[in-house]
Amino acid sequence: RLNPNLLRLDSPRMIEFQAAREYEGKGAFPNFTGGLYATGLPELGEQGGLRRAYEAGVRAAWVWAKGGGWDGPRLQSDTWVNANVYALSRLLWNPDTAPGQVARDWAALRFGRAAAPSIANLLERSPEAVLKGFYLRCYATKNEPWTPNLLWTRDDIVTGGELMAALYRSCSSSADFQDALAERERARAIVEAMFADLALAQPYLTSEDTVLIRTSLQYERSLMESLDHYLTGMFHFYRFVDSGGRSAEAHGAATDAFSRLRESWSIHTQFIPLLPTAATPYRDAGMWPTVEGALKRLEAR
Repeated sequence: RLNPNLLRLDSPRMIEFQAAREYEGKGAFPNFTGGLYATGLPELGEQGGLRRAYEAGVRAAWVWAKGGGWDGPRLQSDTWVNANVYALSRLLWNPDTAPGQVARDWAALRFGRAAAPSIANLLERSPEAVLKGFYLRCYATKNEPWTPNLLWTRDDIVTGGELMAALYRSCSSSADFQDALAERERARAIVEAMFADLALAQPYLTSEDTVLIRTSLQYERSLMESLDHYLTGMFHFYRFVDSGGRSAEAHGAATDAFSRLRESWSIHTQFIPLLPTAATPYRDAGMWPTVEGALKRLEAR
């Protein structure tokens, strides 16, 4: 939310924005924040953002054009960060500009007018993939807003242990459990739609730009698949524990998800870093010890 003082004070005010958010990949893949800059968070009724601040007399902003936090991912290309810096600049000039128009204008400047519509579509899809991939509505809506994903991911790390159990406890009802798993499936589907956008734009792109965009999407696909399999496996494991070790369905679903995780994580950490322009991959910061502990208990059934 906007700090209410920004809306009340008469003195000059400046707002800080991020273009490479440390909870969301820092620009390793597309994450267009123009809509957030313009109107604020959709889940808060879009009652913030530059439009509201401009109405209250705010005329200045500054932007973190490099990631917050302490660690990676470390980028070889600033392309997707530059899209956000451009968006903030345009919206400061005219906060009523539609974010979609900003995306199309940037895409035309960066990739050419013919490729712009498809690249703009890719950009406009990207925030939902991030929202569904990194956050859990069933946790975020029941807890404080400062860390709405409990930091199960942050910077370039994927954590484990009690954090995963706490996420599950907030999402253990049947409806929330299914919604949490569906969110990550939705994130993966959006990434695939972004690959389709790239295919439409490719005839109008240079080979270098095609590689750059494809690599960033491959990075995102492997990461979103890994997060999906990890959370799915852990949630089914906890469901198995809650059943007193009797649910064959939860046992099988957890075991299958962990098997898929090994494959997707191997792609993300071993194959993706070999690709040109790829950012440094995410790292294990408790994920695998948590998975191995769950597997031991599943195997002891």
